[in-house]
Amino acid sequence: MRYEENIIGDRLTLEESHYQGEYIAKWRGLTVATVTSENNGQFAITEWGADQESTSTPYYVNSLDASWRHIKNYCRGDFEEELREMSGGKGLHR
Repeated sequence: MRYEENIIGDRLTLEESHYQGEYIAKWRGLTVATVTSENNGQFAITEWGADQESTSTPYYVNSLDASWRHIKNYCRGDFEEELREMSGGKGLHR
């Protein structure tokens, strides 16, 4: 399963890693979030900061589609803002 969408001129992707049940979201060459399929049918989302350190305890949703929606919002919000701050406040539009 692979999800992808252009966000601010770059491709955000979510695809299964080489570990079954684990998915990695990447944007601009950086990990935005990881998603793990739990035994109870839920999906645990862990957000990553632009500094590539985990920034949250897992957030649980009921589907991979819901994970994708959450990740897109996170990417457009906090992640993009942190990345902009790390680049000295320069715009990220291409």
